Amino acid sequence: QAMIDRGLERLAALDDAVIPTRLDQPYMVAAALLLAERFGDALEPVTRAMAIARATRQDRMIPMLAGLRCMMVENLLRMDEAADEADTALEAARLLGNDAQLHPALMMQSQIRWLRGERADAERAAAESIEVARRPAPSTATVTTHCNAAALWADEQPERCIREMVA
Repeated sequence: QAMIDRGLERLAALDDAVIPTRLDQPYMVAAALLLAERFGDALEPVTRAMAIARATRQDRMIPMLAGLRCMMVENLLRMDEAADEADTALEAARLLGNDAQLHPALMMQSQIRWLRGERADAERAAAESIEVARRPAPSTATVTTHCNAAALWADEQPERCIREMVA
């Protein structure tokens, strides 16, 4: 926690003119805050990073930053905002045409839709996320997408969940 606090302090002290050269720094601080379940604390650095990424036309960062922000507001139970962030991540990933960003954005879209009770939309997004995740070389990210898609079935069809995770 102390290291995360120090990172947050150092990030807050940086001038906005410096951050465009290292947008990974606010991303990593926000990710650490997310993992530490400090969702509210993480909103400011990721929101700031998104604004700077947009202002400096670093569009490649938008899917990742919007995805991170989606997870934060989801954990704060702000589901409409989470859906908006998932939409932003998905739209940006589609525009960039990068499968490595597209499959997690689709999975995020699926999870939020599932939690909102929009099952048909969630299933369509999950199916597409699996299709896209099969295109790049297998990685931790692609396996995570497959497992997250399967996890949608944990309560209603546990056998299917296990079968798809194992596959």
